[in-house]
Amino acid sequence: MHTSNSFSCIKCCVMLLNLFFVISGIIITSLGVYLKVFYYCYEPFVHEQYLYAPDFLIILGVIILLISFIGCCGIITQNSCASLIFTTFLVLILFFEMGLGLAGYIMKEETKDYLQERLPATMAKYTTSADIRLAWDTLQNTFNCCGAKSPRDWEKVNLTIPNSCYGYSINGTKSLLHEDGCIETFGNFVRQHSNYIEVSGLIFSMIQLLVIISSCLLTSEYRKGYETV
Repeated sequence: MHTSNSFSCIKCCVMLLNLFFVISGIIITSLGVYLKVFYYCYEPFVHEQYLYAPDFLIILGVIILLISFIGCCGIITQNSCASLIFTTFLVLILFFEMGLGLAGYIMKEETKDYLQERLPATMAKYTTSADIRLAWDTLQNTFNCCGAKSPRDWEKVNLTIPNSCYGYSINGTKSLLHEDGCIETFGNFVRQHSNYIEVSGLIFSMIQLLVIISSCLLTSEYRKGYETV
């Protein structure tokens, strides 16, 4: 039986940090679902790796929740084996997150170049593909942009400027034409949200590192307790 103040303190810290870990798992899973829905709307424009990223986040979030459950079981039952498994998986996930973060950073830097290639290439298919037409209309309505770099891009592919390039007044009549190109506005949006995810991931990794250290100390205390029995 452990009665030392240090053991109780470590145990409380691990429980508290594991609670944050559970919340992080829920947030990551929710973020993955949101991004999956978001990028699905713009599938013709985004790199296929962006379409896979939400799946990785959903899987990672579910794994984190399962590992948190193992950690809770180890703390409640004071089982050193469960705590060791919990710590090992935490370390593996931390390395996986580092690789995922590096891949995300590289993809973010390549976003503008990829959009400069994909957006002009899909404009000519606006009238022949329902999916591309829906994606372009959604993009231009959501981000108040028009064309790849400017509204004149539609004229370059021998098409009239779509209605989605215009803002509408309360009575439903066309108002101002969106002058900004979608490469800039959509690219800035993707990069900005990538920055938010990177900062959140850094904070999450720091919490996870604290959980790993606390869990190692707790496992050590368990083993000391068994040795003194």
